[in-house]
Amino acid sequence: MNSFRRQVATRIEDKDRIRGIADAVFEILTELNRADIQTRTGEFAALTRAVDDAKKRLVKLKEDIDQIMHRVKVATDLTNAVDKALAQSAKFFAA
Repeated sequence: MNSFRRQVATRIEDKDRIRGIADAVFEILTELNRADIQTRTGEFAALTRAVDDAKKRLVKLKEDIDQIMHRVKVATDLTNAVDKALAQSAKFFAA
């Protein structure tokens, strides 16, 4: 945009006019965005509730996965202990 502005506007007055118009357009777009956001307040509130609900469900899922991982670790530790006991008893009975 700046290079275009430099090519089109060679005089300071023209550059200032173009900058003023660009600023006015920016202000209009900002106000339109603000108005759009304000009209969607209910939608944002509903979306916030949906995101909060999903977050709670994800936390619960993580807790469930952590519990499953703990149970698998306990089962693995138990299996390893039984395996060691069987290996030791095999040595005892082989002797």
